Amino acid sequence: MTKQCKKCGQSYDNNQLNKSKEAKKVKNKANNHRDWCYNCIKTAIANNFQGEWAGNNLQPNSLPKKEYDSRFYNLQTILFFLQLLIERNQWYSDWEQRKPPSLPRWNWFEREWKQVKDIKKIEDRISLILGLNEVGSAGENAPWLITRLKEDYYKWIDACRITNINAPERLKHWLFAIYQMLEHKNEKYWEEFDNQEEEELTFEEQKKIMEEGYRKINELINKKPEFHGRFTFGNAEKGKKTFEEIVANLTNYQNFHYFPQRKGEKKNKESIDFLQFWKDKAISEIKEALQKTKINSKTLLCEDCVNWEEKLTNASTLQEVEDIKRATLDNIQKIQNLRQEIYDLETKPNRTPEEEQELTEKKKQLILLKIIASERNNQNQTFNWKPWIIGSIIFFLVAITSIFLWTKFQKSKTKKTSK
Repeated sequence: MTKQCKKCGQSYDNNQLNKSKEAKKVKNKANNHRDWCYNCIKTAIANNFQGEWAGNNLQPNSLPKKEYDSRFYNLQTILFFLQLLIERNQWYSDWEQRKPPSLPRWNWFEREWKQVKDIKKIEDRISLILGLNEVGSAGENAPWLITRLKEDYYKWIDACRITNINAPERLKHWLFAIYQMLEHKNEKYWEEFDNQEEEELTFEEQKKIMEEGYRKINELINKKPEFHGRFTFGNAEKGKKTFEEIVANLTNYQNFHYFPQRKGEKKNKESIDFLQFWKDKAISEIKEALQKTKINSKTLLCEDCVNWEEKLTNASTLQEVEDIKRATLDNIQKIQNLRQEIYDLETKPNRTPEEEQELTEKKKQLILLKIIASERNNQNQTFNWKPWIIGSIIFFLVAITSIFLWTKFQKSKTKKTSK
């Protein structure tokens, strides 16, 4: 799929960023550079994302509030599972007194994970969220945002009274691993992801796990509660000093792995393409929503919604798939809400003049959507003049030939009659 680079303006092949392992590494370092070409991203990396190479969100006020809140929410999600890991491992006998106050957004996690004792399952969840770029996506290369995220991270470390002396080695490894992902230094993660130990699962078993994973992650996204702000506990300066001491004394980090690693060659077996599976599920979900609401997809106005199916098909990352799907489903819901509001007003007896005016405005909005859909249909059904012109020329030649032959025949008939 050909796109135009937002940085240099040149056209580029979007699939180029997925053609090799090296290209994927380059792309993974620059999620904040969506719609940048390969060469511009490489230049941004060479310039350490400074100045004009910082990406699409250079200033704090350029990042939408929803996106800004989401970055901190995701960091807090990671820390919830890290707290759960500490608790299940019983690393601190006085953990109940140490751990920070429970956040409102953690209530759902606490209910869901209350009975989970399996350490591996908790660590797998931390790795999964880190891999989905839940700690940072849009804007994660903006230095000001990284700084703020790290401040909250340091506050959490200080509030938990974790130190270089009392922290077990495994906890130190996780603290450093999360910090690396905060800074988007994720080469180790993706190398280990590609080399992770394979489970002996059939194709159907893999599919079942994928289905369950898709359901759980979407349930988590849909239940994401309102963001209530950054951490109000802990001291960032003290936490930073403690973390630096931990890093200075870090040992055996080479033995830390996000995933159990494969020994020997990769087995050739039928497996599910994770990204393609996610695309198919997203397309199916949107089609189901359109069918259920009987909404014409051409009335969807947001940028990601126009040609949503084509965009999902050509998406190259899970984050891109989720962004397009979420924007499209939100737009469908918006139109459905507009319809419902019109119906409620129409069926309301004794409407006030203000309500009459509101009803008129909402109907105008709905009519506008229908006009846009009609125009898009006309654009898609642009008349092809070439076959018409060719057909007209052929018809003209046949007509001339027929007239010529008919005239000749009539002249010949006249001559015979005169004789």
